[in-house]
Amino acid sequence: IPIITVSSDLESKTTQLSDKISPNSCLISGAKISASDPKTIQIKYEDTGAKSQQIDDLDKKLDELNKTFQEAKKSLDELINLKLRPTDFAQKVDDITQNIQKSPWKIETKSFVASSLDELTPTNIVKVDEQYSITATITRPSGIADYPPLLYYVMYIQVLDQNGDRVTGSWHQDTIRVNQTASAGTYWSPTNIGNYTVEVFVWASFGGTPLAEPTKINVDVV
Repeated sequence: IPIITVSSDLESKTTQLSDKISPNSCLISGAKISASDPKTIQIKYEDTGAKSQQIDDLDKKLDELNKTFQEAKKSLDELINLKLRPTDFAQKVDDITQNIQKSPWKIETKSFVASSLDELTPTNIVKVDEQYSITATITRPSGIADYPPLLYYVMYIQVLDQNGDRVTGSWHQDTIRVNQTASAGTYWSPTNIGNYTVEVFVWASFGGTPLAEPTKINVDVV
């Protein structure tokens, strides 16, 4: 899987390029980066062996996290839908809630998909062979975890097809202060129609503690 680091005089981002391509087709990948001087933008290929292992480890961690969330959600749904609620209903709801939120999220995340020709207008319906931007915006609110003053984070943006297979993925890493908002993104050119899911994850490090609740967007490719 091609992995590159794009850097400029303002920031640096590590991006995993598209890892699937249909026969006899061309797939374009990209990354967004800010620069006050375009001449300072540089691209460096990373060691794919080490990064691939990190990706495999993170895929396993994602599966574990998703399984935990699904099990907790199932338990909560079953409890709420009981015709005869147990006497300790309130306590069980609290226990399940605490299991889902073992630690407060330190970062709030929002994401959207838009045409590369109009990146400020979100859409959930996209067309084959056209380029779209995926933008994730994170905010670090005050009062939850104000220490350390400068919080390092790793963001992963991925697109899954209707079979749950990853179509493309993009890594980003940076730091954020309390009450600060930051954005990252990537580009995606779908090659097949169908239902897709855009997911955004934020960790304290590669494979580390989650800092934000994962976000999901359902996208129809026509």
